[in-house]
Parts: sequence; C-alpha cells; structure tokens
Amino acid sequence: MKSDDLAGFSKNLRKLRVESGLSQIALANLIGTSNTTICRYENGSQAPTRYHRAMLAKVFGVPGYYLFDEDYISVTHTPEATIKDQEKLRLAMLLDDFEYVELVAYRLHTAVSDAYKKPAIVQIKNYLICWSFFRQGAKPDDMLAQMISCIQLTRPGMTVDDMTCDPSPDAPLSYVEIQIINAIGVILVRRKNYIKASRIFGMLIRKTDSDMLECERRIFRKITLALNLSTALRFQGLAKKGEELLMLYSESSFHVATGLIGLMLLVGLYKCMDRHSDVYRIKKRRANMLYSVLSHEFGLKKSLAEVEKYVDDGLMVL
Repeated sequence: MKSDDLAGFSKNLRKLRVESGLSQIALANLIGTSNTTICRYENGSQAPTRYHRAMLAKVFGVPGYYLFDEDYISVTHTPEATIKDQEKLRLAMLLDDFEYVELVAYRLHTAVSDAYKKPAIVQIKNYLICWSFFRQGAKPDDMLAQMISCIQLTRPGMTVDDMTCDPSPDAPLSYVEIQIINAIGVILVRRKNYIKASRIFGMLIRKTDSDMLECERRIFRKITLALNLSTALRFQGLAKKGEELLMLYSESSFHVATGLIGLMLLVGLYKCMDRHSDVYRIKKRRANMLYSVLSHEFGLKKSLAEVEKYVDDGLMVL
C-alpha cells in the first residue's frame, strides 16, 4: 500500500470510528482483532489486511474505497449522526419517502454555518433536493440542468459528455458523485437519450469494478447499475446484450440479491428475453413466486407491474 493511501486510511478510519462512538477496543472486537492492531492502523504504522478492510467497510456501512478517500464527507456532519440513520436515509429514498429526504436536506442546509459550508456538504443537500423533485414529477430537462450544476460543485466544468468516459482517472469519484452521475443517466433514459445513458452506466460499472472489496453493498450497487445499463441497451434494441450483462451478474449476485433487489434483477432478466421462449416463462414464474413472498410475508406495497415500470424508468438509488 502506498504511503499516501495509508495516511488517508489512518485518518478516515479514526474519523469514522469516533463519529460512530466506538472505542478502539469495541472496534477491534467487531472485526475480530486486537485494540493494538486498531491503534497501529490509526497511527499509520501498519497497513490493514484485505480481510480487515472488508470488515471495517461492513462495520461502518461504507464502500471500501471511502476508507482511503481524503475528500470523504459523511452524512454525520448533520444530526443524522449514526450509520443506522444513513441507512434510514437510503431506505427513505428507495421507498420514495419524500418528507424524510427533504428533512435531511433541510438539516444539511442549517447544520453548518455559511462560513464553514464545504462544497461536498452543499452537494449532498442539492442532490437530495433534486432527487426529491424529480421523483415527484419535475420535468427531466429541468432536473438534468440541476443535476449537472450539482456535480459541478465538486467537479467544476464537468458536462454530460465528460461523464460518458472516465472523468477522474486519478481522483476517485465519491459515493455522492457516483449517485449524482447515476441519476443523470436515469434522467437521460427518461429523455430517450439511451446511447449517452449506456455510456454513463458503463463508466460507473467500470469505476465500481475498481473497488477493492466484495461487500454486500458493493454487489447491490453493481446490480443496480447493471439493471440501468441493461434497460438503456434494451431500449436501443440491444436486449440480448442486456440479458448477457445481467446473467453475468446473476451468477455471483443471486446469493445476496434477496428481497426487492432480487426481484428487480429477475424482472430485468425476463424483460430482455423473447416473450415466447421457455427461459422467459421460467424467469417470469420465479419473479411471480418471489413477488408473492415479498408482498404476503414482508408487506411489499408495489405491484409487480409497478416494479417492472421501476426497472424501465431506471433505478436512482445505489
């Protein structure tokens, strides 16, 4: 591990641990090591093992590269002070709980005085507001302009064309930046600009492939991006490519793709297939079975037709 990477890791590990209210001993117990090892990680005298990197990412609920990202700013700058509350925000976005999302955006706006507001915090607030407006029916053209201005807070001058390639070969995209660019791709799908949307989703998949950790959140994020890319390909008349892409992910992802994300993966697969084929009927039957379990046992409110439309419209939350 490079010395710069190790310094960033040490700084962010301590920051995440303190923000989460964990002692070194408590964190050591959570990942199955000694507090001496945690101390060495935090003072930069020892590089973490691959296993410990994976465990730390899981404990803090962040993608692995966050531990090495000097620009990482978490939602803990607001009264939403715990990892649990960050997960609550993500769930609210998945369930279109606009009231809670707008509450968090308001807190982000008021929690830090104007003199100390950092671009990344303003960016998170603006992104949440844009997301909420778009999900409530704002015009795609208006939201595209808003989302582009949002990404430009941390990437000045970036345009949609920049997003179709790797916009940051030397500086990794933050999690919020990935969310914003994914949302821009979804808006392009709504505007029927499928070619640019495909390139954006493809770029984001390549970026997430560079993550060092095979954690559950990372797999969910990659499934979501693959679903978005397959939708854009399908609308271009390239359904077979979309099917091949989802089959590639399904082989390694179905063991964690439970619940709604598993249902959406099945929906994405059969939508790419010939409606008269045996494989289509098998995938559709499996989707109906999973939908029955989710609706009757776990209270899923959406109908299967609504889930299909959700996949067709593009998934905005990674």
